[in-house]
Amino acid sequence: MISKYITSVLIVTAFAVGCSPTSDKEKETAQTVTKQIDKVEDAVTEVAIDLKAYTFEKKADFMTTMNKQQAELEKQIGEISKQIGNSSDTVKIVAMAKVNALREHSAQLSKQIGEIAGATPTTWDGIKTETQNAYLTVKDAVSESRQWFEEKV
Repeated sequence: MISKYITSVLIVTAFAVGCSPTSDKEKETAQTVTKQIDKVEDAVTEVAIDLKAYTFEKKADFMTTMNKQQAELEKQIGEISKQIGNSSDTVKIVAMAKVNALREHSAQLSKQIGEIAGATPTTWDGIKTETQNAYLTVKDAVSESRQWFEEKV
């Protein structure tokens, strides 16, 4: 799965390297997208810090918090995706690849959040850690996308 993602990003990046400079409208769109990604990244950081405070007895609270963060992340990804429509065709191709990667990571996080319900006291720490790792993967993907938007658009 990761190799598929890396391959597609490399192909799209290679295609984008020889592109013409971006317009002011594209730069404005990129700034808006970057601001939205920053909001998501801030929310992700807050939750990642709080994960340690959740004990097995607070499993329901943990699941609720993670679901809220998941919903916020999906909302932000949707808004970013809508704004990509104002970009040049080349930028759209690369940006959509990045958005699709964010959605894939988000879907993996969603699956991991679903496993919280079946956690037992003996599996709790492992599931919590795996959920945190899935969350950090989304955070990293968002950060990489933000950096790309700042550099390329």
